[in-house]
Amino acid sequence: MNIWHFLLSLALIALLPRLAYWLCARFRPLGFVGPSLLCFAGGIALSFVLPDSAPASRISDACVSLAIPFLLFSLDFRAMRHLAKPAVRSFSLICVCVVAVSVGAHLLFSSRMGADSAAIDASLAGLFVGGLVNMAAVGNAVGLTGDTLTLLNTAYIVAGTVYLGIAALVLPPLARRFLPKYQKSDASTAEQDLANTMHAGMLRERLPMIALAVGIVLASMGISYLCTGNTQDAVLEMLCITSLSIACSFIPRVRESSGSYATGQYLIDMFCVAIGAMFHLSPDAEAGPVDLMLLMLFIQLAAAVLHLLLCRLFRIDADTALITSAAAIFSPAFIPPLAQFMKNRDVIAVGLLFSIFGFVVANYAGFAAYALMRLFC
Repeated sequence: MNIWHFLLSLALIALLPRLAYWLCARFRPLGFVGPSLLCFAGGIALSFVLPDSAPASRISDACVSLAIPFLLFSLDFRAMRHLAKPAVRSFSLICVCVVAVSVGAHLLFSSRMGADSAAIDASLAGLFVGGLVNMAAVGNAVGLTGDTLTLLNTAYIVAGTVYLGIAALVLPPLARRFLPKYQKSDASTAEQDLANTMHAGMLRERLPMIALAVGIVLASMGISYLCTGNTQDAVLEMLCITSLSIACSFIPRVRESSGSYATGQYLIDMFCVAIGAMFHLSPDAEAGPVDLMLLMLFIQLAAAVLHLLLCRLFRIDADTALITSAAAIFSPAFIPPLAQFMKNRDVIAVGLLFSIFGFVVANYAGFAAYALMRLFC
């Protein structure tokens, strides 16, 4: 990887969120869309300019690892007790919905997917309960080739971006029309923290937290190496980062440090730019990628709508339903932007925790879906 390409990518990815914040503050329609989606759009635009997507991939991984400690440092987890039971129930429901819809998708679209239909749908069940690492794990286990997995990764960038817009702009007002209202706590809002994101005078105050966040990431890599011989075991490393960050949040000095959430949010928006910069659209693509994109959108939308209907039956409030659905379908990096659209910072911790937990249960969900397809289809 060319060092100059990496530095150019890093500079652009670091500066674009600042531009997105300025645009959102200056133009009201863009403020409604939000900086995170603007960062995605900017990243996709960069993908046509940057000579290599490898730097963006490395930067996106680093942003996620560093963002999670900052996002968790300032949250009071003792205030989450009233969310525990409905959140567990809601997350369990979305997992069941993803598995059921994946099996249904195999019944409906197997003729278009071909002989790999069951394996593809099982892999997508792993993806939409956990993440890309689970899609690859399930896919490899059920016999998908590397080319198919690469195609699924490419299709997910498009389908996931489209569904992100739906989850941010359409589902919140829809859910709040017929689900019980969330009872907000006294926690400070995300918008108040976000206002201080680029305040130069706060850099000295943030340095101890930056050192702590870097230390947590390095310690997690060390634990991963000791346990598996691999410093980049995604599931174990993310679990360690989350656990250590939660432990630190119980220290008053850490929890009360100013600017932690805002720093994490900026790193998340850098991630949005980086993941958009990894977008590639082949001009001679056949119908296969389009079919996969439509299949992914069907599973995401059908599972989300079925989940909201079940939440109505179980009397789960709208914001808990939305954030646990997002925790399953998206990776941890997307929880803060979606909570920002919901205007409810209180649910971020729950979303992050269940998103991490999704990595653990996703492989079981994928294998369960595959077994059901083989048994009944």
